[in-house]
Amino acid sequence: MPLAIRRPRLPLLFLAAAFTGAACGGGNGDESTGSSGNAISPIYGVDYSFARPSPASTRASGYKFVARYLSGDPGSGKDISRAEVSSLLSEGIEITLVFESNGDEAMNGYGQGVSDARAAAAEAASIGQPTSRPIFFAIDFDPSGYESAITSYFEGVASVLGVGRTGAYGGYGAMQTLFGAGKITYGWQTYAWSGGAWDGRAQLRQIENGIDGDEEDLDEAIASDFGQWPGGASPAPAPGPTPSTVVETAFQANTGDLWTTGSAGTTDWKLGMMAGTSPSLAALPSGGFEVAFQANTSDLWTAGNAGTKDWKLGMMAHTSPSIAALRNGGFEVAFQANTGDLWTAGDAGTSDWKLGMMAGTSPSITALSSGGFEVAFQANTGDLWTVGDAGDKDWRLGMMDGTSPSITALPGGGFEVAFQANTGDLWTVGDGGDKDWSLGMMAGTSPSIAALSGGGFEVAFEANTTDLWTVGSGGDKDWKLGMMTRTSPSIGALAGGGFEVSFQANTGDLWTAGSSGTGNHSLGMMAGTSPSGP
Repeated sequence: MPLAIRRPRLPLLFLAAAFTGAACGGGNGDESTGSSGNAISPIYGVDYSFARPSPASTRASGYKFVARYLSGDPGSGKDISRAEVSSLLSEGIEITLVFESNGDEAMNGYGQGVSDARAAAAEAASIGQPTSRPIFFAIDFDPSGYESAITSYFEGVASVLGVGRTGAYGGYGAMQTLFGAGKITYGWQTYAWSGGAWDGRAQLRQIENGIDGDEEDLDEAIASDFGQWPGGASPAPAPGPTPSTVVETAFQANTGDLWTTGSAGTTDWKLGMMAGTSPSLAALPSGGFEVAFQANTSDLWTAGNAGTKDWKLGMMAHTSPSIAALRNGGFEVAFQANTGDLWTAGDAGTSDWKLGMMAGTSPSITALSSGGFEVAFQANTGDLWTVGDAGDKDWRLGMMDGTSPSITALPGGGFEVAFQANTGDLWTVGDGGDKDWSLGMMAGTSPSIAALSGGGFEVAFEANTTDLWTVGSGGDKDWKLGMMTRTSPSIGALAGGGFEVSFQANTGDLWTAGSSGTGNHSLGMMAGTSPSGP
């Protein structure tokens, strides 16, 4: 049987586009554009590579922070160590991290960005950087002629870290383009290649090279959160399990159209869906919702408050996408492409993971409380796999043919996955514990899991009796409500506590059941499809 394979470095792409105002230059200048949004009086610090000034002398010189290197090679002599971190923090000096190996990595496009981000994340974790804090990636050259490749490089970085943890070091033109395109959240601008101009969105500035015996560079922070730790912004609450005031359900109606119904109203989107497929809905942090689905053209589409878009990405027949709202805004969609590979697309970037999925199955995606996302899927080996910012893992747990897992981020960090094992039983695995529930599921169906606002999680599934069941921290219950055979329910946490389940009843109608009551929406669903919501 073919194996799921890890994605290789992608081919490099070098295309030219204009960066605004990039030029060699020195001096501090005073032209500035944009705003960092949390401006403060400048705080001064230093960056250095192979030098090792004592933390006590750094503090005595009046510096409040240091910017230090990661390179993927901790033994190079350039990289910060855990011992250095401890010494700096003990002196009250805050730390920011920048990844740089040769300084020109960003010329090499998306695949290099993915590789560097994974190396940076692993090294940063090994020295104790909180996973909520960003990492800068260096553009230590004049970017003229490499603009498209650089943009692609940072898309690769964000596909691993999430845009919220992605920062760039470079000149004025780099800041202008990367901030303007939404590829970075943090900027560290150097006076070089800047022509005296400053982008006010960059929270950190390198204003002089070669101080203190030519061993350090002088920097200033102009925002309260410039990517440092232990200070900076407090981590936001987990976006995946955070209940929304929007209680909406998406489904394929018996007309073949995408419909939504709930607190935001009932709408026939007049968008045809592929027969036998189901939509996925996510509530957006900014309000409203977005739905992902396979259109009747076989393309991936998204529709909702964030806009309607044909992604022009072909999906595998009889599969459905999964969508998650990202911690720092926007959304990301996971799906099985018409090549059989797992793909993700959205505000965190578009990527072919080069990991083969089992035919006829669909992935599930969740946004992590630490930033980024994690995807669960059935590999073409039949095993459960998870990949993303929390790591890539073959769980060596066999799944039932033709079924798909469901993943949710936990409020305290990490994630939990629910799936139908190849024994027919419901299983859950992850940071909330591994368990065979010894509850038989209906063949060809998949569970749905949601993290609860009060802690723990709840799972909804079609039992082998065809009844809807829920089990977990919110209690175990046979709802005595018959489901349409070979369909799957969807569960979501409610803002006021508890949960709500959407499902196709054995009458063909959309039903909801849960903490807020049980109801028949009297809306006919397409046979063999499942809703998403609330």
